[in-house]
Amino acid sequence: KYIKKSEKLTGNAIIQVDDKGENSIVLYKGANFDNDEEFIDKVLDDFGENDVLVLQNEINSMKYLIDRAYEKNMKIVLNPSPITDRIKEFDYEKIDLILVNEHEAASISGKKTNDEKIAYFKNTYPNLKVVMTLGSKGSIFIAKDEKIKQDSFKVKALDTTGAGDTFTGYFVSYFYQGKDVKEAMELASKASALSVTKKGASISIPSLDDVKNFERSDV
Repeated sequence: KYIKKSEKLTGNAIIQVDDKGENSIVLYKGANFDNDEEFIDKVLDDFGENDVLVLQNEINSMKYLIDRAYEKNMKIVLNPSPITDRIKEFDYEKIDLILVNEHEAASISGKKTNDEKIAYFKNTYPNLKVVMTLGSKGSIFIAKDEKIKQDSFKVKALDTTGAGDTFTGYFVSYFYQGKDVKEAMELASKASALSVTKKGASISIPSLDDVKNFERSDV
């Protein structure tokens, strides 16, 4: 499609899925990278202390957004996907929680093994809470002296697109409601497992009722 110069498209993606359900995504920035500081200030005017701001590395002015949200004492959650060089510009001391997969953790820390990555986050940003997803091996929550391991749930994967977003949404929702971390990890893992059993992105995200029914099963 040919697009006139005056037209602005929101961010779009081309998603490729292989026979094993693994995905590869090509992103088009579009209007996602057309935010200015005035617009960010206007949006944040409606938010305040302890409100939760969930960010992905898919929009511009991320550093400014993090700084402004921190000034308002908001709880900043970051999933630094897709990985780009600018992730090194973020002030992780201003972020409350970061959710990363093994590749993203390696890009930020420069470390190879998971133990080295965990040690990096704990030593470099002692107040930062970290959830590192490990694919079929489950996930780990790290916060100061706390380390909680969550196993994955075996399902037949048709399409992994949106699995990370599903995990993030369920975990963040439960975690910032003050639920037990282990409960939040388990719920997010089950929701993520359910999401890969369907094709598509947002349409594959299961309802809370579906996840609770899954919790009562013997899967």
